[in-house]
Amino acid sequence: MSSAPPPPPPSGNWGTPPSPGAPPPPPPPPFGQQPYGQQPYGQQPYGQQPPYAQAAPYGQQPPYGQAPYGQPYGYTGPQAARANFGQRLVATIIDGLVLIAFCIPAIVLFIVSLATGSDGLCETFDGTGELTTCRQANGGVLALAFLAGAVGVIGGYIFLVVRLGRTGQTPGRRAMSIRVVDKQTGLPIGGARAFGRYLFAGFISGQICYLGYLWMLWEKDRRTWHDMVVGSLVIKD
Repeated sequence: MSSAPPPPPPSGNWGTPPSPGAPPPPPPPPFGQQPYGQQPYGQQPYGQQPPYAQAAPYGQQPPYGQAPYGQPYGYTGPQAARANFGQRLVATIIDGLVLIAFCIPAIVLFIVSLATGSDGLCETFDGTGELTTCRQANGGVLALAFLAGAVGVIGGYIFLVVRLGRTGQTPGRRAMSIRVVDKQTGLPIGGARAFGRYLFAGFISGQICYLGYLWMLWEKDRRTWHDMVVGSLVIKD
């Protein structure tokens, strides 16, 4: 009975002794270290920027100049620069002028009602009951003036509420480079909360000698009462 043939030698250079005079191979790197010239796993090569719009790893701050995910550019959370009292006051005055602009048709109609009216007799205001000549407005035109005034005021407030809810800025705030945002997210507060903010501004912050407006002078986040009610924050844009 013939014996089995010997197994063939392994392929490649396995088990082949190094040729005489060849330099020995470099020793392997220590455990946990990458070979020289190779970047650790998950890191970008030196001098290269990370891929565009790549989010920062969980629990880490985003690169400088980039806003956190879901927040507008320039908002830095609790560290955002707060709008001061002067900026907010001037912005409110400008928005008041915008409301007056919406009421210009009513003002024009009121002047027309006086111009088309007639002279008549009316009692004096001193309480003596004496009659004097006074200008009486045209009743029909005067009624149109009041109607136009109501439409102008409502339309003006709707314009301001929509602008504030969608963008955080009204014409006055845009001119002063300030913005109303949600205190937690930094996003616009939306139409419903913007309406509530205007409502509370008139009925809460405007009471007791405008104490609700002045509250921002000593509050740490420079918030008024209506800011606290709706959870808003006014920052510099």
